[in-house]
Amino acid sequence: MTVGQIGTLVVACIASAGGIGGIIIGAIKFSSNLIAEQLAKKYDLKLNKEMELYRNNIESKKSISKALFDKEYEIYLTFNMDFGKLYNDIQIYVGLQKAPGNIKSVAELLECDMDECLRDFVNGDLITKESVIELEKGISSEIMNLRNQLGYSGAFIPHTNWLLLQEACNACHKYMRTKEPEDYKLIDVSMGKMQSGLRIYLEQLSVIEGEK
Repeated sequence: MTVGQIGTLVVACIASAGGIGGIIIGAIKFSSNLIAEQLAKKYDLKLNKEMELYRNNIESKKSISKALFDKEYEIYLTFNMDFGKLYNDIQIYVGLQKAPGNIKSVAELLECDMDECLRDFVNGDLITKESVIELEKGISSEIMNLRNQLGYSGAFIPHTNWLLLQEACNACHKYMRTKEPEDYKLIDVSMGKMQSGLRIYLEQLSVIEGEK
């Protein structure tokens, strides 16, 4: 709508409302043209801002073929699922380290009072040293599995995303070597960075059909 059209509309509305005389209408038309001009400028400014926002949004989108997107998504999903299991196992391991008195060997359990120690074992309050060793072996295997995934995924995902996955895996490996509380905290930090970074990356993608 042009400035003149907006002015005509404003004049028509005012005139029809009160039947004002020609001289007054002339004065009102002059004023309404000023109002219309201001409205037009305001509308143009708003439109320009909206178009700029839209343009920036389009430019920020990264086009990717569906085939490549599916491959990337599979890598991220598999890694996060396996990492989640590793993270849960490490949490169990950390909990056991905080209560060493609840860890006993099979021989120690057999020597316990039947009504106390064995009952605690059945209820899950005690765990054998052999079970802890198996848990450690399982965690080591899970870390190795993630490293294998990193080995073949580098060719299919952006390097910045690969580094996020590597950092999370390295944090788990480092804690299992040092058993230091500060290193355990790094697992949470690296996991948060990985998940938020991947989410931001995926939201910027524009998937297109066919080969790019």
